[in-house]
Amino acid sequence: MLAQRIASAPAPLQLATIDDPRWTAFIESQPDATLFHHPAWVQALAEAYGYHPFLIIHGDEDGNIVAGMPVLDVRSALRGRRRISLPFTDYCPPLARNAQRLTFFAEELNRFQLEAQSSMEVHGLLPDVGGIDRVQVGFGHLLSLEPDPASVFSRFHPNIRRWIRKSLREGLTVRIGTSPADLEPFYRLHWQTRRRLGVPLQPRCFFESLWRRIIEPGFGFVAFAYLGERPIAADLFLAWNGTLIGKFNASDRQFWSLRPNNLVVWAGIEWGCRNGYRVLDFGKTDRHGDGLRNFKMGWGSSEVPLFYSYLGGPAKSPLDGLASRVMTRVIQASPPVVCRVAGELLYRQCA
Repeated sequence: MLAQRIASAPAPLQLATIDDPRWTAFIESQPDATLFHHPAWVQALAEAYGYHPFLIIHGDEDGNIVAGMPVLDVRSALRGRRRISLPFTDYCPPLARNAQRLTFFAEELNRFQLEAQSSMEVHGLLPDVGGIDRVQVGFGHLLSLEPDPASVFSRFHPNIRRWIRKSLREGLTVRIGTSPADLEPFYRLHWQTRRRLGVPLQPRCFFESLWRRIIEPGFGFVAFAYLGERPIAADLFLAWNGTLIGKFNASDRQFWSLRPNNLVVWAGIEWGCRNGYRVLDFGKTDRHGDGLRNFKMGWGSSEVPLFYSYLGGPAKSPLDGLASRVMTRVIQASPPVVCRVAGELLYRQCA
């Protein structure tokens, strides 16, 4: 087993490889663990973007993990070296057996960061200990699931229920995709969506890693809405340990009047209910995304503030502010290939 004591810090923290079997056993025992804590997700990110993955863990006297988190060592020409848990991940707080263990882990993590002289970014709320900057970055929306999908359906806003019924009346059909052949139709719809929003498209290699490590092994699926033989909307869900995560929603805007986006969300909810899942996580919403917040709450979800924690000071993205707005306009006004090329060139640098 590859694990070593952190030589530079007196704290009983260890570094371990992401595939350490103790970590898999630990997260399987934690009800709050999601696929974002799973080695499959971490390895998909590391493989696609060239980051080095590892674990920071705390063990008991018998060597069992009692607290820890996955980390990627990110080195960027734009932002220098940082350790992030985890980039391109909505929410990935450290896990611990209890609150006391979590506080101890946060204190020792702060000491480790000071010794290592490298900033650290945790996509979750750490305990309020000195030296940790906790910043609200947006909101999360959680929908409780039940075995009976009809019971969950009854909690939706009347407009949501009406739009789902409209999609079905218009003849749209749903298909759950988990095969390699489903990558291409999803990627085309996602590309259209990113260009419409004016944001760079993730590199193709990321989705290839995602399919190989997440979708095909059964840690997720894509819900497609079809008009005849044509896929017109898709929602990619991550699924593990009782939590379903809506990660990527994509659609062809010329068919919005048929409400396919609502239908694919509903398809994911039905799947979760019938497969024993406890909750659907709609993902991160920015603080000023009022329209998206209202849409997610229309499904009967509960809104919670979303905090990230920074050790060594928060760092702004190089695409914040004016630069981000300029890029949005350029992508929207340019040929589709610009959206893809921008992602290939910038995504790894902007974690």
